[in-house]
Amino acid sequence: MAKPSALGERLKVARLAAGLSASGLSLAAGATRSVVQQIESGEIQAPRAELVGHLADTLGVSLDWLVFGRGGAPAPRSKTGTEG
Repeated sequence: MAKPSALGERLKVARLAAGLSASGLSLAAGATRSVVQQIESGEIQAPRAELVGHLADTLGVSLDWLVFGRGGAPAPRSKTGTEG
């Protein structure tokens, strides 16, 4: 798989790896769904640093990877616990 080249692409990769919807990520990170979607689509290319930090923390990825693409991409999280 090609390395995601932009913040929005990396955000989407991390969100999907975490098994979150845009709504779920926005709630967990304290943002609006619209802002998350606009970052992912590239409409917002330079979001506030504080928000990017919250997104990285929420997704469990490094800020360095999310912003600059340095380091490894997140692996999909395995489902644990009870599944019914």
